[in-house]
Amino acid sequence: HPHDFDPAGVSPSAQRQGMGTQTPCSRTEAEHLGSTWRHSYSRALLLDLGYGSLPWGDLSHLTGQDYERYVLRTPRAVAGAVGAAPGTVHALAMADLDALLDTAETTGLLSHEETEAVALANRVFVHERSDTPAVYYVVEVSITARAHDVARAVARARLLARAGVDARPLVISDQVAPDALGDIEAKRVAWRRIPSARSHPTVAI
Repeated sequence: HPHDFDPAGVSPSAQRQGMGTQTPCSRTEAEHLGSTWRHSYSRALLLDLGYGSLPWGDLSHLTGQDYERYVLRTPRAVAGAVGAAPGTVHALAMADLDALLDTAETTGLLSHEETEAVALANRVFVHERSDTPAVYYVVEVSITARAHDVARAVARARLLARAGVDARPLVISDQVAPDALGDIEAKRVAWRRIPSARSHPTVAI
């Protein structure tokens, strides 16, 4: 019965995905609205920069989500960043990440809020090694890496490590802002540059 819903009966992973909550519009509608807003914002930004002659279809590369999808489409960027053979690195399936976080939450290793924070990582990749335990890389992707991107990667990796795995932060970007460069070095965060298609050095969304 719709009025008998008990949130306590929903698994931690389901709660992280928002099951049992009301939303003002469907996921498809939300994605369409978000895409429309991103393209509108990108076009306005390009006009300000004097790029008004670019066709509409060339603007998608400026969005952070497009860059993220481009970078994470294969494990090669992660493998290159950590010096691993591409065949030894794979993306951790969301079901496997949820299972790991569910166990950590139900056993008290992580709170619900902490598992949610880990689940918000752009992606988790696993480097399988024959002689030592696997390494889990918590990846943060941004066209321009800033201090808060580095901080998120570090914080989420530390949380995931409390779930019982060897977890390490990794940042992938086209550019690095001055405020992030020192943190990458000081906190020993793995980093790799992946150029954004036709990127302009002053544009970061």
